[in-house]
Amino acid sequence: MATQAIKQINAYRMTNADIDNAINYINSGYVIFPVGMNNRRRLRFTQKFGPGTGFVTLALPGPIPWQLRYNPNPQINVPVARPQEVQGIIQNIYNQPNVGLGQGLGSSFKST
Repeated sequence: MATQAIKQINAYRMTNADIDNAINYINSGYVIFPVGMNNRRRLRFTQKFGPGTGFVTLALPGPIPWQLRYNPNPQINVPVARPQEVQGIIQNIYNQPNVGLGQGLGSSFKST
């Protein structure tokens, strides 16, 4: 759980607009770019989110209908965290008593 969450917040730090642009681009079949991009930025966007880069979308029920996921191989399949979710993910990792930072910090700094 902790390593999955750490991958989620570390894989790609993006703004909500970046995530929405990537979702729209992937869902359009890699043809509709965000408005106002010149050819150089389109090339970089394609290299980052295009076919074969590991980014996929997943339909969700609820207020946010799509989720951007990083899935480069079967062993790694993590949702890209939106900025408003990062603090909660970090807090959950820290509060876990048996894994992650909660145990690591407590055991590393015990006095002998």
